[in-house]
Amino acid sequence: MDRETKKHLEAQNREGVEFTDFLDLNGEWIHPQAYNHADFSNMDLANTKMISTVMKGADFRQTDLTGAEIGGLTFEDSVFNRVDFSSALIWNSQFYSSTFLAANFHHSTLRNVDIPRAELQGAIFTEAELVKARFYGANLRDTDFSYANCGGASFSRADLTGANFSHANIGLAFFDDADLSGVTLTGARIHSRSLQGAKHLDQVEAPWLIVAVNDEHVGTRDSRLDGEIAQRWLREQAGEGRFDYGALHRVGQ
Repeated sequence: MDRETKKHLEAQNREGVEFTDFLDLNGEWIHPQAYNHADFSNMDLANTKMISTVMKGADFRQTDLTGAEIGGLTFEDSVFNRVDFSSALIWNSQFYSSTFLAANFHHSTLRNVDIPRAELQGAIFTEAELVKARFYGANLRDTDFSYANCGGASFSRADLTGANFSHANIGLAFFDDADLSGVTLTGARIHSRSLQGAKHLDQVEAPWLIVAVNDEHVGTRDSRLDGEIAQRWLREQAGEGRFDYGALHRVGQ
């Protein structure tokens, strides 16, 4: 931890900020009681470890958290706008009433993380591992999930207008009542039932995609759908007509 960062944190502590459990800043551990309304904005906290604490009203705007490990934390009313979470590991944590405008989660891992009703517009999740990440009711407009692994993630009731899932592994993610207006699914891999319950599927852009179909003989089987066939499959997800999965198997797709 550099001298300026340490001086800044000590000043926060004198102003009555409490700390909980452990905060490791580039190898140094701090053992106080809780970070409430602490100002971490514009700091270099790369490779920091924050384990098992509660932070209320924390300000992390434009902070570098690349390679950080955040585990067992609860954040409330906190701001993470333009934070760099690249290659970070975030596990068993909750972010309530928080904002992440244009935050960068490239190549990060979010494992069993709750981010309900958060403001995430313009955030980047390229090549991220979203293992049981839950974005219930979140604003995810214009986010980039290209090449991400979203299998098991939940986007229920989220606003995904304009989001990019190109070449993402969507698998068995949940999109109940999610708004998919203008979403791009080009090259994405999706389970055959994953998008059921989503809204505005007629506005999805998908020149081609890969659908994982359950086959009683060989188990799950991937089938590439192009052009009008992809559009017919999307219409079935929207409850319009019935898609002939058997035809895919008959032609060996």
